[in-house]
Amino acid sequence: KLKDKLENSKKLPSQNDLPQFITDVELFSRKSSLRGYSSNVLKPVRSETFWQMPIELKFEGDFSNVFSFLQQTEAQKRLTRVKKIELKAKDREPGQVQVQLTMNIYYLTE
Repeated sequence: KLKDKLENSKKLPSQNDLPQFITDVELFSRKSSLRGYSSNVLKPVRSETFWQMPIELKFEGDFSNVFSFLQQTEAQKRLTRVKKIELKAKDREPGQVQVQLTMNIYYLTE
């Protein structure tokens, strides 16, 4: 099913392009005026045909800016998948949210 989806939409890189992905996501966070942005790359998991690399992101900002960031991340040409997202309203700051997000990027096994 994953291969069929890939043929019709997003790219699955033949090699790990983590540094470029992190650079792109950091740029999206700056464009979206997010605060407290941090990322943590977790241990990759190998399947028969591809690797999945979990990445944890933490940040905060205005809800509309957070939404913009998520749209930019989703619009990338490479395959990503959000595995978990937690949004919390910030006390005493209307419209401000704190986000903890875990997503996977994928690349082919060699």
